[in-house]
Amino acid sequence: MVRLFFVLAIGGILTIAPAAAKKGLQVGDLAPEILGYTVNKKPIMRDEQAGTIVLMSFWATWCAPCRQEIPVLARMASLTQDTDLKVIAVSFQEGRSTTKKVIEKIGNLEVTFAYDKRSRLAKAFKVKSIPNLWIIGRDGRILFHKTGYGEAALPGLVDVVNAAILGDDLSDQAR
Repeated sequence: MVRLFFVLAIGGILTIAPAAAKKGLQVGDLAPEILGYTVNKKPIMRDEQAGTIVLMSFWATWCAPCRQEIPVLARMASLTQDTDLKVIAVSFQEGRSTTKKVIEKIGNLEVTFAYDKRSRLAKAFKVKSIPNLWIIGRDGRILFHKTGYGEAALPGLVDVVNAAILGDDLSDQAR
């Protein structure tokens, strides 16, 4: 089993039901059908991720610490290829062209990048600040959520990711 060293990840654009818009998605809820759109305008579909643990991190191109964390996310994804872990980094409140330019500077990494210019996905998840991490289970249900964490919280987040990969119950984890 590979031990992860750093965690932060994922999202995109979607159409949400009015009830989800009011309360926002929560642990235990089914994730939206569309988890975002890549910079190539391809939808990232929840059902295509079945059997995979998905880490969604909302980030921003203007956020220097977020940009520094992207290579770490890529490393995490590459270390866990055999465990079906997918990292999706959602560019929070930014458009396709802005996101694409930054991704080109960052280079080819093991992260699926998405954008959320109109904050449709962010609204569904009630994202108001970054970093904002969501873990979606193999069945498409939200397993974990964490907002506003720093370097000191990373060992605990790594433990949560490892537990999700192993299929452990995350209901007692801090949100």
